[in-house]
Amino acid sequence: MQICETYFPDSLVALGKFRCPVSHPVFHDAGRARGHLVVFPREPVEIRQVKREPVIANSNVVVLYNKDQEYERRQVSPWGDRCEFLNIKPELLRDLIRPYRESIDDRVEQPFEFPSFVSSSKLVLKQRQLVDLADNFRNDGDVLAWESSAIDLLADSIGEAFKSTKLKRQSLSGEQQDLVINAQDYLSVHFQKHFSLETMAAAIDSSPYHLCRTFKKFTGMTVHAYLTHIRMRTALEWVREIDNLTRIALDLGYSSHSHFSAVFKRCFGLTPRQWRGAGFSPKQ
Repeated sequence: MQICETYFPDSLVALGKFRCPVSHPVFHDAGRARGHLVVFPREPVEIRQVKREPVIANSNVVVLYNKDQEYERRQVSPWGDRCEFLNIKPELLRDLIRPYRESIDDRVEQPFEFPSFVSSSKLVLKQRQLVDLADNFRNDGDVLAWESSAIDLLADSIGEAFKSTKLKRQSLSGEQQDLVINAQDYLSVHFQKHFSLETMAAAIDSSPYHLCRTFKKFTGMTVHAYLTHIRMRTALEWVREIDNLTRIALDLGYSSHSHFSAVFKRCFGLTPRQWRGAGFSPKQ
């Protein structure tokens, strides 16, 4: 079984598609990162990087790895770990970070200062579009087109990372961090269900007020907004796999096709049907 497919391995930015079931030995024996990686998860999984706080890596989160970073996975989804990642040449990564950290040349071994950030809908849509384009660029042998598009996405990613909740995370106690991890785990697993804040708080041994206050401090968004983002990013995949939009709406917890479509358009700036029909359109 091939669990990782690599696109443009010799370019400034390589793309990897990683699909690892829980039954595969690599799932539990992750080892070390094989490069400086920016990872876009599709299935939730808990990532524990050595000497860093744990992360529930779901579709709302971008995970950052320095080369040779030791880490472990813990199962959250029955589907294992599914993600795409960008493996970046060190010189390019330093150039991308330098506008935010002039001292980046003093930390060439560990350019990423923190393990993850909560991404915007705009960034997630752009990443999914890049994956769409990768097949076409690879088939055409157009390395220049690939590198230009990948660097554009990375520039946006690094910008969002440095505008993220890094400082807010550092101000949380270990108990508060555990609460947020448990909340993200709960939302990642139950995003298709209807539940109240009181039910969720009781399930993770918290009060509704404490949960709301701590969660927003860590992620920069409310519990409901975080849940909506998970649903919409799941919808990006489902809309292209399932014909019936009403079924998708109901399966994601929405009362109607129209309600679902309105939220989708508010998040991504296009309707589900427009996303489904979006084809390859190379940059001019």
